[in-house]
Amino acid sequence: MQLIRLLGILCALLVGCGIEGLGQRELQVPAGLPPALLRQVVFEGFSSGIRDAVVTAAVARIDTERRLALLREVELSFREEVRGRVEIRAEEGTLDLDSEDFLLRGSVEGVTAAGDRFHTTQLEYERSEERLWTGAPVRLERSSMTIRAEGMEFDLAERRVHLIGQVTAVVGERGPVDQP
Repeated sequence: MQLIRLLGILCALLVGCGIEGLGQRELQVPAGLPPALLRQVVFEGFSSGIRDAVVTAAVARIDTERRLALLREVELSFREEVRGRVEIRAEEGTLDLDSEDFLLRGSVEGVTAAGDRFHTTQLEYERSEERLWTGAPVRLERSSMTIRAEGMEFDLAERRVHLIGQVTAVVGERGPVDQP
């Protein structure tokens, strides 16, 4: 009798978890569920079973109704052996928990695998397009050059930077890191 009861509980759990062949049950989030406040949070993104992105935050407030994570002291890393890493830091960010798109704000600083450093006040990520972009002023620093522009697109698939609008460059100088 206890074995049958245990098997019944196990089957109910498997159906609730959506194990293939046993049907799926959609989890219902109660209306008005309060936001969750978490510290030292890690979100991981996977593509074809491989972890390709990691977002960490000192503080995350999870808005369950809008399905957003509101983040403070954000670090983002796109990792891939062939194309190299892209590391980004920002004061705050918003992560869409469904699409995995995000918006970073405040002092946003990044570095590419090639060693290029970029600075701006806002940066968006579109997962479906594998691109980072901003319409805010940006400063890109290379080994012996500082380039400024009105915006930037960064193709993550190709690891290629495209600067947009009023692009100026100063050769032989690296600018201060406090201004985009």
